[in-house]
Amino acid sequence: MIVLNALKAVRAKCLDCCSGNRAVVRYCSTLGCALWPYRFGMHPRTAMKKAYIGPDLLNPDMMPDAGVETKDREAAMAAIRAERGSNSAHRASTATNDEESSRRTVLALEG
Repeated sequence: MIVLNALKAVRAKCLDCCSGNRAVVRYCSTLGCALWPYRFGMHPRTAMKKAYIGPDLLNPDMMPDAGVETKDREAAMAAIRAERGSNSAHRASTATNDEESSRRTVLALEG
């Protein structure tokens, strides 16, 4: 019997839910799932520090709609970033809001 720690078990569940496709887990749009912030198999705060994950993948506001194909999700996220960064004032306020939103998400999960 294989024993997993809690975060690895969450990752295994997410992979099971997404038919073993890591890209689908990465761009998962099931934002209502309690496991969503932990889908990378690590604490969200740790995940935000990882360069290959980045804060956009942990911010529900940056995730593309469920109807976007997995292969097109990175482009959809780039479009969302471009739309939000269309003017510098909006970009500055969005960065602050995104950081605050991510911080609140982590704090709520630690709750």
